Amino acid sequence: MQPETKFKMKVQKELKAMNSVWIVKTQAVALRGIPDILGCINGFFFALELKSKNMRPTKLQEYNLNLIAMAYGLAVVAYPENWELVKQKIKELGEGTLNMIPPGKMR
Repeated sequence: MQPETKFKMKVQKELKAMNSVWIVKTQAVALRGIPDILGCINGFFFALELKSKNMRPTKLQEYNLNLIAMAYGLAVVAYPENWELVKQKIKELGEGTLNMIPPGKMR
């Protein structure tokens, strides 16, 4: 099994174990540029692009993640190395304690 596949399985398992979480894994072949996982936690939307070490998102993936962030969704590129931090941010999002300011916006 490829490292990225193992990471995706771990992320899905850990997200499904959280309270009040809904996720769907997108099919890469059908939806180019759409993040790997779309989810909702306590009414807040998040999107995750999952990459293994040294992999970068494509320009189309970055574009879509930016659109999600501009719409006040949590949009993150998650790596095995930053997964614990990303998971914590998703929990904070669900608790309503994560300050969501889209790129280029001021409050």
